[in-house]
Amino acid sequence: MIAAIVMSFAPVALAQGVPSGRQEIDWNASPYKWRPQGSGGGSRPDDKGPPLRQVTDEEMAPRDWRQVDLNWTDLRGRDLGGGDYSSRSFRGADLSGADLSGANLERADFTGAKFVGATLHSANMERADLTVANLTDANLTGAGLEDADLHFATLTNATLRSADLHRAMLGIANLTGADLTGADLYGAYIGGARLGRAQLHRANLTNADLTAANLSDANLTGADLTGANLVAWVGLQVANLTRANLTDANLTRANLTDANLTDANLTGANLTDANLTGANLTGANLTGANLTGVKGYSPERDKD
Repeated sequence: MIAAIVMSFAPVALAQGVPSGRQEIDWNASPYKWRPQGSGGGSRPDDKGPPLRQVTDEEMAPRDWRQVDLNWTDLRGRDLGGGDYSSRSFRGADLSGADLSGANLERADFTGAKFVGATLHSANMERADLTVANLTDANLTGAGLEDADLHFATLTNATLRSADLHRAMLGIANLTGADLTGADLYGAYIGGARLGRAQLHRANLTNADLTAANLSDANLTGADLTGANLVAWVGLQVANLTRANLTDANLTRANLTDANLTDANLTGANLTDANLTGANLTGANLTGANLTGVKGYSPERDKD
């Protein structure tokens, strides 16, 4: 139900937003009525919710933990590695600094939870609900996040190297400075997300929807963006797209000012009304690309 609400809300937020993914969101008007803390994302509802409850070691014992209410609990620094917490609810819980390496968190509800500096290496988070969660500086290397809901989540400087984000929902998430090297984002929804300075080297973004996302100064060297949707003023200013595969990608009205597209494959790409001012297209393949209304580029320029 939450995912359905978010998907219906996201286009409204994008339509009212600022180009290049810098949306101004009226959080009070959102279906969640969650207010973000700090720079993007949030871990408390407007009424701040109940105070966090301490959980004793006895409550977390293997034979007893399934009977424990884990919503709004203080689990900071806990060692929960390898545990099975599938389908459990951790709404509003604080797991900052906790170790959840290899834990089974499939379909768990972490709405508004806090994971600042937490370790989630190789954790199974398939279909988990991480709406509005704060994962700043979290380590999610090799984590499985297929079909996970990360709308409005904060992943600033998080490590998601080789993470599986197949069809994950990252609408309006904050991934500024995140490391997604080798991550699999096939078919992911990343509309309106902030990915400035993000590391996406050799990431798989095939058929991903990045409508109105901000990828300024991001590293997309060798990334696969085949069939990706990068329309509506996607910000790719100063982005490094060296050897990136943009075959059949939709870059209508994309801002590629000063981007590095050296040896990029743009075969069949739609660049209608895109801005290529100052972009480096040395060795780029533009066979069959639609260059209608492109700014700052002409085929004659490359012949000089």
